[in-house]
Amino acid sequence: MKHYICVEEHVITYICGTYKAPGRGGGRGTIVVQEAQSDSSGRGPEGIFAGWAAQYGLEGKRIVLVMGRGVSFLGFRLPKAGKRALRRMAYNELMAGGRCGTDCLTAVDIQKVSGEPHVGATVYYMERKELEPYVKAMERAGMIYGGTLLVPDCAAVASRMMCRRRSSLIIDVEKEGLGLYAVAGGHCLSWISSPLKAGYFCERGAKEVLYDEIAEQAARIRQQLEDDKRVFRPEYAVLVGNCFSHMDGAAACLKERLDMPCESVVMDVSGKDVRVTPGALAAAAAGSLSGKGPLKLSPGPERIEGCFQGYTGWYQEKACCSCWPTLYWRQGYPDMWD
Repeated sequence: MKHYICVEEHVITYICGTYKAPGRGGGRGTIVVQEAQSDSSGRGPEGIFAGWAAQYGLEGKRIVLVMGRGVSFLGFRLPKAGKRALRRMAYNELMAGGRCGTDCLTAVDIQKVSGEPHVGATVYYMERKELEPYVKAMERAGMIYGGTLLVPDCAAVASRMMCRRRSSLIIDVEKEGLGLYAVAGGHCLSWISSPLKAGYFCERGAKEVLYDEIAEQAARIRQQLEDDKRVFRPEYAVLVGNCFSHMDGAAACLKERLDMPCESVVMDVSGKDVRVTPGALAAAAAGSLSGKGPLKLSPGPERIEGCFQGYTGWYQEKACCSCWPTLYWRQGYPDMWD
């Protein structure tokens, strides 16, 4: 089994696990968890990682870092070309826009659609200085850094593996945060991650307000993709997370607001009796693939000056923590923020 440390907006999770494919009877398969623990205290990574290294004997072990916090993305439509050329085009567009420095880490997701004159591409990027504190904390704890995966991409890959839907809107409602992912064919087309404390509304009997907010964010994602001429026709909305005690009832309420079928999904987990985020479970599932697995952050390809300029049919930059829900909710519900 592989070891992962998943850094999301509201929580950091250690998980040691893998994915077991379903048998002949079908189904979603099972995520087998050997160890797992989450920390939402807000402490720095050094103290957290050192504690886990001692508790679980992680010194000398290779640990894969999975980032959701601090990750941004930019979407393009590019002319058809080989994968290597497409990656260079996408990286060059990112650099031309001045959205990050030349030493930033990137991962390019190519989304080819049959019959379309252009190819969709998403560039995930992260400043090296944002990642370094976590890598250094791992090294000081005696762990071996095993590369960096991305929470949105892992969610899309795990959805392809376990949900068997061509396209879906994944809604992850956690007590300390909220995430929505537009996924199609194993690719994440767009996502919103917010520190909105969904648990605040559930504890105070204000679930209807929470449902309305989820529906508003879902409409925002769909409208953005439509405006950008990206084809996204979700078959289902998939509700996951630890916030709702009655998931089926919440799914029924969201179905009315989203105007699409909505199903609640509780991932089959065997081994340790733990409660970790769907993002961490998705990383364990996606990271278990031996072939075409999830994307990894790496230094970008060498920029080709003057080439591939002007091909961007659309773009969307989205920081992992969306600003617009922050402005709205801080005014109305100040107690739900840290």
